[in-house]
Amino acid sequence: MRPAAPGPGLTPLYGRILQPLLRRHRGDGSMRYVAEYRRLYNTATRQDLQDRQLADLRRLLRHAAATCPFYRERFADAGFTPEQVRAPEDMRRIPSLARADIVARYEELLSTAFDRDELVTRKTGGTVNVPIPFAQNREGVDRTNALAEVLYSEMGWHPGMKQAWLWGAAQDKPAKERPAFQAWKEDLVIRYVQRSMDLDAGDLPPDVCDRHLRDLAAFEPHVLQGYPVATDLVAQRALATGVRLNIPTVILTAEPIIPAHRERIAEAFGANVLSFYGSRENGWIAFDHPETKEMLINTAGVFVESDPETNELYITDLLNYGMPLIRYEIGDRGSLSPEPAVSGDARPVLAAIHGRTADVVVLPSGRIIPGVNADYRGLVLDPEGLVDVQLVQNDLHTMDVFYVPGPQFKQASLDVYVERMSRLFMDELKLTAHAVERIPPGPNGKVRALISHVPHPGSPGA
Repeated sequence: MRPAAPGPGLTPLYGRILQPLLRRHRGDGSMRYVAEYRRLYNTATRQDLQDRQLADLRRLLRHAAATCPFYRERFADAGFTPEQVRAPEDMRRIPSLARADIVARYEELLSTAFDRDELVTRKTGGTVNVPIPFAQNREGVDRTNALAEVLYSEMGWHPGMKQAWLWGAAQDKPAKERPAFQAWKEDLVIRYVQRSMDLDAGDLPPDVCDRHLRDLAAFEPHVLQGYPVATDLVAQRALATGVRLNIPTVILTAEPIIPAHRERIAEAFGANVLSFYGSRENGWIAFDHPETKEMLINTAGVFVESDPETNELYITDLLNYGMPLIRYEIGDRGSLSPEPAVSGDARPVLAAIHGRTADVVVLPSGRIIPGVNADYRGLVLDPEGLVDVQLVQNDLHTMDVFYVPGPQFKQASLDVYVERMSRLFMDELKLTAHAVERIPPGPNGKVRALISHVPHPGSPGA
């Protein structure tokens, strides 16, 4: 594989001065690992990558057995030792790790090799299932971020490029409640140092889409990252109004992508439309080759397995030693290609993903809200109180809220969730709550946060 060419934003001022200063200020040590991973992916053969991954697996397994009470017990019960892993299929000797295991035995999954204040605590995403906490060691975070930068650059996104985000996840945005001076300072850094512009993906009626298009035209980003449905809605508005933009690279993630999305977005923005597959707990799992669109697996960061009978995906994070996630049930189904990449890349190919689904909500006013924005469950759900929630829109005016109460259920938690959802949907829908014993998973095995049966513009049923 040839090294990625430097992008138009990678100036000496940014690359050598501004970027290191900004990362040092944030405690981000990822730059020390970027060259290592870039060199690996530029030079390694398929066999090199396989050998490195097996070595990484055995090192992680030995660490987990020695420092994590959960894995010490699990390996013993399975009659397993790390030295038994001589080929990828040997990992099947280990029982998979469920989200319920993390909730029930969180403390035992933490490695005793780290003090608690050395670990970074985060939460899983909220598109499907209940967001749950997990922990990472600092070096693991930095290495995960370094790999993300390397893979972004392979897709055409280089440090210093002007970037636009059509995004809705609250944890990726500055806090709304900030002191005025702090907000002013942070916004200046975002706009003029990071060269970044944020576009709200939550409410996308025609007038908001028009405003986004004007902002994009004025800002002239080199790359746009967004949710597929939200980005497609803006693209549809551009095509309907005759607006054409020049955004060389559009990267889609967090939702399934259908061919019509790619086609409309490519036409409206003149873009090479790419995607990546990942999660907050595992980082980048796979990403599109910029030419062939094959989804290449990030072998330096993760080990991916697909069950031969069910196609359920299991992900082992090779970088997180603070709370090892070994054979983690990510909740998606997919298949691995037995053939090498037609592009000639040494990395294996993730042939198909049948993953999370995030519908859109159509409001009586005609406004369209991407369902991926309904991510507030992590603020109110807990295993003992409000266990799980699912929104279902059956018609244009109502929304059913199905919830699973726990043994310490409090009506106030449900009221907070319903109030936030009502505001998200502009108070245009009547929300009705229903207590249920469980919320059944969909055909792909995942519990979806939101299901809408109301067709929206651009959908097959519209």
